[in-house]
Amino acid sequence: MGQIAGHKWWSVGLAAIAIFAVGAIWYSALFAEAWMVAKGYTIEQLEANNPAWLAAGIVMPVLIALGFAFLLHWRNAQSLGSALVTAGLAWLFFALPVLAYTLVYSVEHSLPLLAVDGSHTLVSWLVGAAVLRLTN
Repeated sequence: MGQIAGHKWWSVGLAAIAIFAVGAIWYSALFAEAWMVAKGYTIEQLEANNPAWLAAGIVMPVLIALGFAFLLHWRNAQSLGSALVTAGLAWLFFALPVLAYTLVYSVEHSLPLLAVDGSHTLVSWLVGAAVLRLTN
């Protein structure tokens, strides 16, 4: 059976699905209203959006899952704890600073937006790394 960076290909697929699922729950059930307010969107604007863009949204979780497969392999993160630490450190030193650019350089300077997007990224990365470690 094929492997990607020492991970079963289906483990990477499951991690991508889990990452996607966290985002779907985060931005629809848990924090939809807070995100819309932070972005300044109305429900009408979101409903007018082309649904094809949402279908393209699977690309990011696939890339993240692939990236974590390589990162966990390179770091030799064999335990669940080491996988979670790796994901947490990647979030702290890469994702959070990239997300913070919007806070610093946008006109809105929206801390609520950083909170929603940053917490989503952290949770989805932790879940993705956990799925990779637990299914491999």
